Amino acid sequence: MSDPTATSTRTGARTTEVRGRTADTFDRDRRQVETKPFFETSEFWVTVLGIAALIVVYNATDDPSLDLFRLCLLCTLGGMAYVVSRGLAKAGAARRRMMDRSSPGYD
Repeated sequence: MSDPTATSTRTGARTTEVRGRTADTFDRDRRQVETKPFFETSEFWVTVLGIAALIVVYNATDDPSLDLFRLCLLCTLGGMAYVVSRGLAKAGAARRRMMDRSSPGYD
């Protein structure tokens, strides 16, 4: 069975032709940003609204089970949840830096 991409030269040697070549369209000066800035993320605004809601509920209610210590604890847990979710978002994003031949460390 013959290879449909193989061609013959005048000397009879067979070479393989590559079809469908693509042009290099990567912009070498462009760097891909890892993640969005914090103020553009939904988890930041959900955290801010959650903490604001806790403060409003604390000031509006006369429930003795929600004292200042518990309010601070819940706000701290909300802030910690944001930090963890932001860290996971940054860890999951691939850091893709296009290197050209003049970059240090290019091999």
